[in-house]
Amino acid sequence: MSVLLFILSIVLICIAHILRIYRWSLFIKIYEKPSFKVLTQALCGGYLLNNIVPYKLGDLFRVYFAGRKMKNKYALSFASVIMDRYLDVLFIGFVFLLFYFFRIGGREIGNSVLFYIRFSLFLLIIPCFIYIFKNFFKNLLLNCAKIFNLKIETALLTFIWAGISNFKDLFLRINKIKLLFITLGMWGLYFSSYYYYVKFLNSINVEISFINIFEMFFAQHNITETFNWALCNSSIIILQLFYLILPIFILLVFSFLLKNKKKIIKEDDTFIYLLPYMDSGDKLNFLENYFSNSKTKEYINNYLKINREISIVRDYSKGSKASTILAIKDGQLFWRKYTLEVDVDKLYQQILWLEKYKDILPLSNILFKEKSSIYCYYDMQYDSEAVEFFEYIHTNTGQKSWDILLQVINKLNKVLYSQAHTNADSETIAKYIDTKVTKNIEILKQSSVFKKLLQYDKLLINGQEYNNLSHYYKFLDKNYLTNIFKNDFYCPIHGDLTIENIIALRSKLTQDSFYLIDPNPDNIHNSPNLDLAKILQSIHGGYEFLVAVKEVSLNGNKVTFASKKSSAYEYLYSKLSQYLRDNFSPEQVRSIYFHEIIHWLRLLPYRIRKNEKNAIICFAQLVILLEELEEVFIKKDGLLNE
Repeated sequence: MSVLLFILSIVLICIAHILRIYRWSLFIKIYEKPSFKVLTQALCGGYLLNNIVPYKLGDLFRVYFAGRKMKNKYALSFASVIMDRYLDVLFIGFVFLLFYFFRIGGREIGNSVLFYIRFSLFLLIIPCFIYIFKNFFKNLLLNCAKIFNLKIETALLTFIWAGISNFKDLFLRINKIKLLFITLGMWGLYFSSYYYYVKFLNSINVEISFINIFEMFFAQHNITETFNWALCNSSIIILQLFYLILPIFILLVFSFLLKNKKKIIKEDDTFIYLLPYMDSGDKLNFLENYFSNSKTKEYINNYLKINREISIVRDYSKGSKASTILAIKDGQLFWRKYTLEVDVDKLYQQILWLEKYKDILPLSNILFKEKSSIYCYYDMQYDSEAVEFFEYIHTNTGQKSWDILLQVINKLNKVLYSQAHTNADSETIAKYIDTKVTKNIEILKQSSVFKKLLQYDKLLINGQEYNNLSHYYKFLDKNYLTNIFKNDFYCPIHGDLTIENIIALRSKLTQDSFYLIDPNPDNIHNSPNLDLAKILQSIHGGYEFLVAVKEVSLNGNKVTFASKKSSAYEYLYSKLSQYLRDNFSPEQVRSIYFHEIIHWLRLLPYRIRKNEKNAIICFAQLVILLEELEEVFIKKDGLLNE
């Protein structure tokens, strides 16, 4: 009978350990599918070490062993182990409190009650205190992390983020009823095991009570020390060793008998990532935004709501209000474009445009879309043969690049611009000029940096003198521009036909060896000339090169920055400028070049909001282009002398 009591106590504690592993897995399942075999081995190793090292440091082994097999790595394993122990402290503290109120046990019970009350209050109050002053603590943690190199900074911030995220999701995402019943069942089994273990000891004439065993395992000293063998009768030390160690070895043997499930290619990519980034730079950028409070709580929550069930391979956002990422889900790569809080309707209009013209134009294929009042996103098909046209231009011959660009222009002319159109009217032109020209010049005048810069008559840009913007106000006057745009016509257009919104297909060398992305269908003055001017903004103005420049020096009227336009762009511009003169009237060419100027003016307010000083680079290019426009079209060809 004694042996049966001991075996029963061992069986019960084994089942309790299995329930603990299952409860632990609940915290991990919020994000990814855990391996029961790995968790079992991690728990066993940690419990073995807890009998050797103080302060329950064996749990660090749990963190390491489990984390190395997780997709979210050590950040998730650390947070889940902390959560597991957090609940244990609260539960054991509650049990000690019951013992104290019902006067069960001696003085040690009272000491333990005080300890657990203090410890539990600490665990409850500290998070509340941190939450109240969260902005201060987030900035403090960020500044502390920045002391280290980028790799360590990322690791530290990820760990902290994991803890915050895990605590939040415990209350928001986990099945609380299941968690409660598993916890009660687990501790019910532990207590039953202790009870039958005491019965076994009593049956072999060892005088010990349930309370003695409970104190031995969970009294105050057990948190800071290894198992206190001094409390054991020397005659039961061996039995105590068997009771503690045997269930662990049984579970270890059991774990090695478990067969690993065969991995499939998809590898459960449907599970959520603590942070969806695969690129360390993108991850650090998100964490720094979060801890510096540069993004609102609503932005962070909405961002995670739409992106946590994917893995972000790379963030390709280039500064617009909408972001573009390359992501993976269910083993499939795709592009996702999204916006949060701002320009939701504008992005949705982009979706509608892509769906409307998908049968007549080569466009990105929309796989999924979703819109709410606070966010909008859509997923686009990934093509391994596709490459950004900017990259294609700089890795292929100029003639091949021109062939594709000509395909784009001809295709739009044939199937989009040829649709029903109307002549430009003075009212719409006036609205266009007021919104895109006059208003933007006023924004420049109100900017602290540009207010000073605009006072000069001349600017010295990279060592060369140019007239300042005020010299060209006569060409940006409403009456002057109305006369230039009066012969434009309106029809469906792409609206943002820069080089970066053209995607080349490397394997196709015939018709439609491209597709278009990111249209902007509402430009007020929806003329095809705007599309051609957008192409000019890239290959003539060097837009893609200029926005990549990070440093600019401003000293009085002297503006200095690294300015370089590739020979590939120069070649394409020579071909396009000749094409325009061969295929369009002088008035149309004039309109196209003036629309290019307006595109640069439209760009400036956003660049000022993002980085006022770096906006000077785009402003300098605007001034350079205005001088060229005056030289070529006024002094040489006389096209602007009306």
